[in-house]
Amino acid sequence: MSNADEQSDRSTTVRRLLASAVHDWKLKHYARQYGDGKVTLARAARDAGVSLWEMMDYACARKVPVQYELKDLQRDLETISAASESGER
Repeated sequence: MSNADEQSDRSTTVRRLLASAVHDWKLKHYARQYGDGKVTLARAARDAGVSLWEMMDYACARKVPVQYELKDLQRDLETISAASESGER
């Protein structure tokens, strides 16, 4: 392998490691923001550049406190009730 090939491989490896570190930092940072109640889960996922499902899995695996209060549940139940009464699905 020539020096140019070795340098290219090294540069590629460094870029991949840096991208992975940035991805991990974003997940951790925005999951913390969500856990602190500063952003919604959807916003945390969007800002971290991942899907909502990936952010949910990440937060769950790290036991990030869920930001869902009784008033949120009541609002959701009212929405479901109204939809079922009107025949919506």
